[in-house]
Amino acid sequence: MEENKLSNIDVWNVIGENNNEEEGASSVLYNKAENQMYKGNYRKAIDLYEMAANLGFVKAQSYLADLYFCGLEGTGIEPNHPKALKWFQKLAEQGEELAQFNCDYLYYFGVGTTKDDEGTFEAVLQSSVVEERNALKLAGQMYYFGEGVKQDVQKGIEYFKKAADQGDLEGQIAVCACYLETRKHDKTVSYLNMIETAHYDLTDGHKNWLAQIKSNLY
Repeated sequence: MEENKLSNIDVWNVIGENNNEEEGASSVLYNKAENQMYKGNYRKAIDLYEMAANLGFVKAQSYLADLYFCGLEGTGIEPNHPKALKWFQKLAEQGEELAQFNCDYLYYFGVGTTKDDEGTFEAVLQSSVVEERNALKLAGQMYYFGEGVKQDVQKGIEYFKKAADQGDLEGQIAVCACYLETRKHDKTVSYLNMIETAHYDLTDGHKNWLAQIKSNLY
């Protein structure tokens, strides 16, 4: 990521003198960033998002966290995981559960930071108490495969089921795969039927997973 070119410019010069005084500086900066993004001026837009985020504008913080996490395809803007972690942490401090999960994910896999299984596991379990689907699936993965914790296949399935019971497709597929692997074919078929009757809009990845399960089941 290039260094911010607007970082030394006074915020009020960027905002301009003719804006409604009742409209907050951070909101104005965010709207200007949106406009620059629409025009394809991506670097300038990011500078403006950064200004708004540094003033505490949550929508800008959230946008930057996602942008730095995934990058922006077709623009040359690449992922920057340390910066993503910075903004996810800021959002998590404000009580955003999904941001907390994303922090856990980055720490757990050592993406943009140091891998910390034990600390992350505690955070994942804390998130899972509030039934956040992604946290439940990650806790399931950690238990099922023994990643960062003593392996407990049954407990792993239980966490996957918690996500599945909330209608989470990937959770349901994970339960299918776990039941198939543990040779509980009746339960595998039951979850397959649940997925098929729900008429999900399946991605190619989902279709491939289900095809593999069926090929090993029948």
